[in-house]
Amino acid sequence: MMDFERAYGGPGRGASEQLRGHVKGCPQCAETQRVALWMQGLARHLSVAATPPDPMVILLRARLAERRHVERQTLRRTLIASACAQLAAGLALSFLLLRLVPAIDAGVGWLNGLASLDWLPASDEGRSPL
Repeated sequence: MMDFERAYGGPGRGASEQLRGHVKGCPQCAETQRVALWMQGLARHLSVAATPPDPMVILLRARLAERRHVERQTLRRTLIASACAQLAAGLALSFLLLRLVPAIDAGVGWLNGLASLDWLPASDEGRSPL
């Protein structure tokens, strides 16, 4: 142990000018000082960050995570059932439309007959329609 190590209590703890000069000139003491300062900063950081959360918060987070998991599984099942129902409805509608095509063709022919305006009575050509 060096003579100065006993007198040195850390930065700002009454270190004399002679001791500060020695720390600046001695690589071992300078490294020791850097490590000590780093460890003190780490201790301050860990003491603040290492405070565990409230147990009730941990319990609530666990319950929420479980609830989210159940909701995702339920949603997946619901989406699959919805897709199957939409597919069945689409197939049924396609079947009905294909079965009704002849009736639709007959209806379109009837509408074309209405559009020809042959069924309207002829108006007098000399008179104004108003």
